[in-house]
Amino acid sequence: MRNIFNLNGVAAVVLLSMAASSAQAGIVSTEGPDLIVRTDGGFGVKTADNQFSFNVEGRMNLDTSYSSGVLNNATNDKSRTDTYVRRGYFGVTGTAYKDWYFEAIMNGTADQGGTSNFEWNTLFVKYTGWDAANITLGRDVRPFGLEQSTSSGAISTIERAALYELTRAGDTETSQQFALGKGYKNMSWGVSLYDNGDTTTSKNTRYGYDGRFTYAPIAEKNEALHLGISLDDANIDQGKYSAKSTLGAKKSDGIVFATGNFDSDRTGLLEAAYMKGPFSVQAEYLYRDLKSADAKTVDAKVSSYYIMGTYTLTGESRVYKASAGKFANINPTSKTGAWELVGRYQHVKADQGSTKDADVYLLGLNWYANKNVKLMFNLQNITTSNVAAENRDDSGKSAAMRLQYNF
Repeated sequence: MRNIFNLNGVAAVVLLSMAASSAQAGIVSTEGPDLIVRTDGGFGVKTADNQFSFNVEGRMNLDTSYSSGVLNNATNDKSRTDTYVRRGYFGVTGTAYKDWYFEAIMNGTADQGGTSNFEWNTLFVKYTGWDAANITLGRDVRPFGLEQSTSSGAISTIERAALYELTRAGDTETSQQFALGKGYKNMSWGVSLYDNGDTTTSKNTRYGYDGRFTYAPIAEKNEALHLGISLDDANIDQGKYSAKSTLGAKKSDGIVFATGNFDSDRTGLLEAAYMKGPFSVQAEYLYRDLKSADAKTVDAKVSSYYIMGTYTLTGESRVYKASAGKFANINPTSKTGAWELVGRYQHVKADQGSTKDADVYLLGLNWYANKNVKLMFNLQNITTSNVAAENRDDSGKSAAMRLQYNF
């Protein structure tokens, strides 16, 4: 049951001050309008006139994974099992004077018994009061791709498709950016100028450019048709770069499909999805063009695509947001939760003097216990060509399980 209470200033502060006073609760009044406190799976406070809001948000992804064969060629094909914190988000979001939105969320990752890493995942301010576009400044997910735009807590597989690892355009959580964008009833667009992490020979920051446009000819609660295109120019200076992917097995050694010194890095991506009731299908195709910077490096062309189908056994539809061009988590309609079947096929091809290929087949099962808790299982089979050295495994397997908690 949704627990939302309209509180006047006295009652709101009493809730907060109970923990601070063990003797006698005082009476404190707010200086502004009444408050609305949200406790529906999380905690948030906003003013009744919607001018101000403050929300505490978090997510924990606890993963266990297994990988073998070609995925671990770098460590003599040994199988590997890991339990680790894939994500540990915690932070705050909110609005000020209605038109100013802010987000400050940190992310922690750690292996069991190993060292931990904790850094800002998103830290930005967005102005929404301009009719032509929203203006964002700070660290935020860049406008690129369907699955990259969809929250990691709402994707149907444990790891996003390999194509996001194969391009620097997928490295959206480490870029400071200035972005413009807007969402409408059936479409969205966004462009950004971002710090690509490189510097020129004079140590000045280099900036890349990217953009995304989406259109939904159908955008109903139980049916949606999504189309989109994304472009990225990393605008790199001469340097060593690689196209590498773990192919959905996050803790494996991964596979390097192309590497060398390059001075041009451009990526294009096409996206499409269709959802009808409990069934959905989506696909994305990526092409990356890397131009060599010296005679020792051969130009590289990397392409990848996937097609993924889902079916909710308990009848719920995926939640599609046309104004953002992305999906959100399934909302279970039963006390026993929602069950989702997932199947995905991926193909990777890289040409750099010779051709490397990989095919990845995935089967998955997800249980949405409620709107906060999600349990995921993935099994994968991988085959490759011209990837492994002679007498090394050219195929592999992986399995993964995730316990996710959102608030």
